[in-house]
Amino acid sequence: FLSAAKDIGLSITVHANQFGNSGGALLAAELQARSADHLEYLNDQEIQALSDANVVGVVLPACVFYMGTIPYPPVRSMIESGMRIAVATDMNPGTSMTESIPFCLTAAAIYCRMTPEELFWSVTLDAARAIGRASEVGSLEPGKFADITLWRIPNLESLSYHFGRMEPATVFIGGEVIFTGNDASRQY
Repeated sequence: FLSAAKDIGLSITVHANQFGNSGGALLAAELQARSADHLEYLNDQEIQALSDANVVGVVLPACVFYMGTIPYPPVRSMIESGMRIAVATDMNPGTSMTESIPFCLTAAAIYCRMTPEELFWSVTLDAARAIGRASEVGSLEPGKFADITLWRIPNLESLSYHFGRMEPATVFIGGEVIFTGNDASRQY
Protein backbone atom coordinates (compact mmCIF):
# COMPACT_ATOMS: atom_id res chain seq x y z
CA PHE A 1 0.00 0.00 0.00
CA LEU A 2 2.73 2.46 0.98
CA SER A 3 4.81 1.60 -2.09
CA ALA A 4 1.78 2.11 -4.32
CA ALA A 5 1.17 5.50 -2.70
CA LYS A 6 4.78 6.52 -3.38
CA ASP A 7 4.54 5.23 -6.96
CA ILE A 8 1.73 7.69 -7.70
CA GLY A 9 3.62 10.59 -6.11
CA LEU A 10 2.16 10.70 -2.62
CA SER A 11 4.37 11.21 0.39
CA ILE A 12 3.92 8.75 3.20
CA THR A 13 4.01 8.72 6.96
CA VAL A 14 4.09 5.65 9.17
CA HIS A 15 2.55 4.99 12.59
CA ALA A 16 5.54 3.12 13.97
CA ASN A 17 6.69 1.27 17.06
CA GLN A 18 4.11 2.57 19.52
CA PHE A 19 3.75 -0.68 21.44
CA GLY A 20 7.04 -2.42 20.62
CA ASN A 21 9.71 -2.90 17.98
CA SER A 22 7.15 -3.77 15.33
CA GLY A 23 9.29 -3.15 12.25
CA GLY A 24 7.37 0.02 11.41
CA ALA A 25 10.39 2.26 11.96
CA LEU A 26 12.56 0.19 9.61
CA LEU A 27 9.76 0.17 7.03
CA ALA A 28 9.49 3.97 7.28
CA ALA A 29 13.25 4.22 6.71
CA GLU A 30 13.26 1.71 3.85
CA LEU A 31 10.46 3.55 2.04
CA GLN A 32 11.90 6.97 2.94
CA ALA A 33 8.68 8.10 4.55
CA ARG A 34 8.30 11.82 5.11
CA SER A 35 7.71 11.13 8.81
CA ALA A 36 7.12 8.41 11.35
CA ASP A 37 4.79 8.93 14.33
CA HIS A 38 5.10 7.61 17.89
CA LEU A 39 8.48 5.79 17.91
CA GLU A 40 8.25 4.93 21.61
CA TYR A 41 10.25 1.74 21.05
CA LEU A 42 13.39 2.26 19.00
CA ASN A 43 16.74 0.52 19.05
CA ASP A 44 20.00 2.01 17.78
CA GLN A 45 19.67 0.34 14.36
CA GLU A 46 16.18 1.77 13.84
CA ILE A 47 17.27 5.25 14.95
CA GLN A 48 20.21 5.22 12.55
CA ALA A 49 18.07 3.93 9.67
CA LEU A 50 15.48 6.69 10.24
CA SER A 51 18.20 9.31 10.47
CA ASP A 52 19.95 8.09 7.31
CA ALA A 53 16.63 8.18 5.42
CA ASN A 54 15.85 11.74 6.65
CA VAL A 55 12.57 10.63 8.22
CA VAL A 56 11.18 13.23 10.64
CA GLY A 57 10.35 11.62 13.97
CA VAL A 58 6.99 12.83 15.30
CA VAL A 59 6.86 12.32 19.05
CA LEU A 60 3.56 12.41 20.91
CA PRO A 61 4.28 12.91 24.63
CA ALA A 62 0.65 13.50 25.67
CA CYS A 63 -0.23 10.02 24.42
CA VAL A 64 2.55 8.45 26.50
CA PHE A 65 1.51 10.52 29.53
CA TYR A 66 -2.16 9.57 29.19
CA MET A 67 -1.60 5.87 28.61
CA GLY A 68 1.03 5.53 31.33
CA THR A 69 2.07 2.09 30.04
CA ILE A 70 4.56 2.87 27.27
CA PRO A 71 7.93 4.63 27.46
CA TYR A 72 8.73 8.06 26.09
CA PRO A 73 10.65 7.82 22.81
CA PRO A 74 14.46 7.90 23.03
CA VAL A 75 14.52 11.46 21.72
CA ARG A 76 18.05 12.31 22.92
CA SER A 77 19.44 9.39 20.89
CA MET A 78 17.29 10.38 17.94
CA ILE A 79 18.56 13.97 17.99
CA GLU A 80 22.17 12.84 18.48
CA SER A 81 21.83 10.68 15.36
CA GLY A 82 20.84 13.75 13.34
CA MET A 83 17.09 13.10 13.18
CA ARG A 84 14.66 16.00 12.98
CA ILE A 85 11.99 15.84 15.69
CA ALA A 86 8.47 17.27 15.61
CA VAL A 87 6.38 17.40 18.79
CA ALA A 88 2.62 17.01 18.34
CA THR A 89 -0.46 16.34 20.46
CA ASP A 90 -1.86 13.18 18.82
CA MET A 91 -5.27 14.69 19.65
CA ASN A 92 -7.74 11.80 19.69
CA PRO A 93 -10.40 10.57 22.12
CA GLY A 94 -8.72 7.21 22.72
CA THR A 95 -5.24 8.02 23.98
CA SER A 96 -4.56 11.75 23.88
CA MET A 97 -7.55 14.00 24.47
CA THR A 98 -5.69 17.30 24.37
CA GLU A 99 -5.01 20.10 21.95
CA SER A 100 -2.36 21.55 24.26
CA ILE A 101 0.98 22.00 22.51
CA PRO A 102 2.29 23.78 25.65
CA PHE A 103 1.62 20.62 27.68
CA CYS A 104 3.34 18.49 25.03
CA LEU A 105 6.35 20.82 25.06
CA THR A 106 6.60 20.51 28.83
CA ALA A 107 6.39 16.71 28.70
CA ALA A 108 8.99 16.60 25.91
CA ALA A 109 11.30 18.86 27.93
CA ILE A 110 10.99 16.79 31.12
CA TYR A 111 10.70 13.22 29.85
CA CYS A 112 12.50 13.42 26.50
CA ARG A 113 15.17 15.86 27.70
CA MET A 114 14.67 18.27 24.80
CA THR A 115 16.29 21.70 25.09
CA PRO A 116 14.32 24.93 24.61
CA GLU A 117 15.88 25.38 21.17
CA GLU A 118 15.01 21.81 20.14
CA LEU A 119 11.45 22.32 21.37
CA PHE A 120 11.14 25.53 19.36
CA TRP A 121 12.30 23.83 16.15
CA SER A 122 10.03 20.84 16.88
CA VAL A 123 6.88 22.95 16.60
CA THR A 124 8.06 25.23 13.81
CA LEU A 125 10.29 24.17 10.91
CA ASP A 126 10.58 20.48 11.85
CA ALA A 127 6.79 20.26 12.25
CA ALA A 128 6.48 21.80 8.77
CA ARG A 129 8.96 19.19 7.47
CA ALA A 130 6.83 16.43 9.01
CA ILE A 131 3.81 17.50 6.96
CA GLY A 132 5.77 18.26 3.80
CA ARG A 133 5.28 22.06 3.93
CA ALA A 134 8.69 23.37 4.98
CA SER A 135 9.03 25.35 1.75
CA GLU A 136 5.86 27.30 2.65
CA VAL A 137 5.69 27.54 6.47
CA GLY A 138 7.66 26.82 9.62
CA SER A 139 10.17 29.67 9.51
CA LEU A 140 10.26 33.40 8.83
CA GLU A 141 11.74 33.73 5.36
CA PRO A 142 10.93 35.71 2.21
CA GLY A 143 8.40 33.85 0.10
CA LYS A 144 6.81 31.90 2.95
CA PHE A 145 3.21 32.42 4.08
CA ALA A 146 3.95 34.41 7.28
CA ASP A 147 1.84 32.22 9.55
CA ILE A 148 3.10 33.56 12.89
CA THR A 149 2.05 33.38 16.54
CA LEU A 150 3.38 35.92 19.01
CA TRP A 151 3.47 34.94 22.69
CA ARG A 152 3.76 37.11 25.80
CA ILE A 153 6.65 35.22 27.32
CA PRO A 154 9.99 36.54 28.55
CA ASN A 155 12.26 33.94 26.93
CA LEU A 156 12.43 30.69 24.98
CA GLU A 157 12.56 28.58 28.15
CA SER A 158 9.03 29.74 28.97
CA LEU A 159 7.60 27.67 26.10
CA SER A 160 7.84 24.58 28.28
CA TYR A 161 7.87 26.20 31.72
CA HIS A 162 4.28 27.50 31.80
CA PHE A 163 2.62 24.22 30.87
CA GLY A 164 -0.89 23.32 29.83
CA ARG A 165 -2.14 26.77 28.94
CA MET A 166 -0.49 29.60 27.12
CA GLU A 167 -2.58 32.06 25.16
CA PRO A 168 -1.16 33.83 22.12
CA ALA A 169 -0.87 37.61 22.05
CA THR A 170 -1.36 37.84 18.28
CA VAL A 171 -1.84 35.33 15.47
CA PHE A 172 -1.09 36.05 11.81
CA ILE A 173 -2.14 33.80 8.93
CA GLY A 174 -0.67 34.71 5.57
CA GLY A 175 0.64 37.92 7.11
CA GLU A 176 -2.83 39.06 8.20
CA VAL A 177 -3.79 39.45 11.86
CA ILE A 178 -6.57 36.97 12.65
CA PHE A 179 -6.46 37.14 16.44
CA THR A 180 -5.36 39.60 19.07
CA GLY A 181 -5.54 38.64 22.73
CA ASN A 182 -7.68 40.80 25.02
CA ASP A 183 -5.16 40.98 27.83
CA ALA A 184 -2.07 42.93 26.84
CA SER A 185 -0.33 42.21 30.15
CA ARG A 186 2.53 39.75 30.43
CA GLN A 187 1.74 36.27 31.71
CA TYR A 188 4.84 36.29 33.95
